[in-house]
Amino acid sequence: MTVELRPYQKEAISDIYENFRVNKNHVLLYMVMGAGKTATSCAMIKELQNCKVSTQFVVRRRELITQTSKVLQAWGIDRGVNMSNHYKYAPKKLIQLSSIDTLRARSLYPESEVVFIDEWQDANSSTYEKLKEHYFSKKVIGMSGTPFRDNSYMDAIVNPITAPDLVRSGVLKPERVFAPSTID
Repeated sequence: MTVELRPYQKEAISDIYENFRVNKNHVLLYMVMGAGKTATSCAMIKELQNCKVSTQFVVRRRELITQTSKVLQAWGIDRGVNMSNHYKYAPKKLIQLSSIDTLRARSLYPESEVVFIDEWQDANSSTYEKLKEHYFSKKVIGMSGTPFRDNSYMDAIVNPITAPDLVRSGVLKPERVFAPSTID
């Protein structure tokens, strides 16, 4: 799959690599819903795969495993899936897509040089404690459209574009608010 990233997505990738270069190894990618966090991360994962860098993409729910696996497949990213009874289970693959619940339940934390954590705003729960401890010395990219909780684990935040800029550029539609004229 050939996808042309938008300029702000390329900027996000460049900014993440620049943070890694200066030893800021835990980076939060903050882009609002619809800005293309998954496309941005897939582009990075494709580059990492081409450079033979072990990478893990961690998500929260079964539906996200299915959805993300399809997107990675469309990008031509060969991956194993760590989730109970998944047909793509292949722990020796360079790229791993993992369910946080499976990792936690099995105390299974595959060796990975780079770890992507989807829905970073949920990563402050106890579910993620061992994961964050295990990968503390690795490069970690948290992704969120709503990173308004404790981000002290992160060394840097990359926010290449704002919601109003996305609306002005036509990537997102302006919001429409519906409310009753009187409150019951």
